[in-house]
Amino acid sequence: MAVSFSVESEATLSHGSYGPQREFPAPAGVVAKERWSLHTKLTGGNGARMYFRAERVDGQAVVLVGYFGPHLDTVRYH
Repeated sequence: MAVSFSVESEATLSHGSYGPQREFPAPAGVVAKERWSLHTKLTGGNGARMYFRAERVDGQAVVLVGYFGPHLDTVRYH
C-alpha cells in the first residue's frame, strides 16, 4: 500500500510565523531540531494533516509522527 505525501513549500518553511509551527519534538538523539516538511493529507482538501519523518534508530527504520491534526497555516492557507 502506497502513502501519498507532500513536502512543505520553502516559502512556508522559512516564514517567520508559519515555519515554526512545523518544529515538533522528537526523541533525544534522533533528529536535530529542524522544521518537518513531509506530510500526508488524511481527509483530502483542507482536512487533517500528519507530519512525519523516517529515521534510523539503532539500525532499525522507524517513522516518527510529529503532528496529527488540523491543517497548519501556510503562505497559501491561513
